[in-house]
Amino acid sequence: MVSPGRARAGGPVSPLQTLPARGPPGVRSAAPARPEATAIRRCDTLADLPMPRLTALAAALPLAAALFAGGGAAAGGGEGAPRWHSTAAEATAEAAAGGRLILVDLNADWCGWCRRLDRETFADPGFQAWAAGRFVLLRLDVEDGGEGTRLKQRFQVRGLPTTLIVDARLARVAAVHGFKTAPAMIRHLEAELERHRLLVESYERTLSEGDPAALGALAGTLHERGDGLRAAKIYERLLAAGSTPPGGRARLELALADARRLALDYDGAERALATARASARAEGGAPQLAEALALLDVLLARDRGDCERATAAVESLLARHPKSRASVDAMSALRGLETDPAGGCT
Repeated sequence: MVSPGRARAGGPVSPLQTLPARGPPGVRSAAPARPEATAIRRCDTLADLPMPRLTALAAALPLAAALFAGGGAAAGGGEGAPRWHSTAAEATAEAAAGGRLILVDLNADWCGWCRRLDRETFADPGFQAWAAGRFVLLRLDVEDGGEGTRLKQRFQVRGLPTTLIVDARLARVAAVHGFKTAPAMIRHLEAELERHRLLVESYERTLSEGDPAALGALAGTLHERGDGLRAAKIYERLLAAGSTPPGGRARLELALADARRLALDYDGAERALATARASARAEGGAPQLAEALALLDVLLARDRGDCERATAAVESLLARHPKSRASVDAMSALRGLETDPAGGCT
């Protein structure tokens, strides 16, 4: 059961959603999406464009130490109790060092079902035995104005409790919404882990086969999960193949820029963004594309913790596109940076 009434608002809408729907990025003639991709992306408002939703451009959670500064003592019970980290920096560092995934408990003080999940499920000896050695544990409050809030936005959490499994770069592997008993939680997470394993196998196979339509659809699924590394590799393959439709190269380069940002390759994202802008000018890009490019500039500055640049980028977007949906999202991103204690603004 999902607790009603609170913590349902997501982050700012993706600037890619302001673009008119077209075929899959990098594909001249679109083929039907794979069934698993369709299921994962069933809420996408750009049904014909397997490009990232909100998670792709509007709510990425940077892993840079500057944004995750602070010691943050690990939460947990007494001796022998599982060690729950309270900062993403610690959890991602431990996960990367040990080659493990991260199990994330997203909660809030007001959430009674969250307390029950902690008391009955996460404290269950069977669940603890199942999770021990497999996962790094991270517990965050989605209303903390910092890491928890950004994770809520990144993964569009609309109800609590929500349990996630992510990798060390915060790509989503599994998600379970609502309260589950320990046996049910284990079953759900095991099923999600298996689906992710099959998705990775599909990625390897599809990449080797090289079909542009299949690659475009799969890139959208991976991007929606925040898997910037794999999504970027596909976008790079599509761009190198030169199979983009007329006027579509800038859109694909925009997707590449954001995928690199999700992969924490900020310099690579900056280069791809500059290339996308040049392509948009050459193609005579639509106003919506210009807005999306401008918003990505804001989000890159935010993720780097660069308040001065983020402010300038927002002011530029507002001056050029005052009535744009992207302007609202840009202001939201800037406010988040300014109010986050670890966000780099003072």
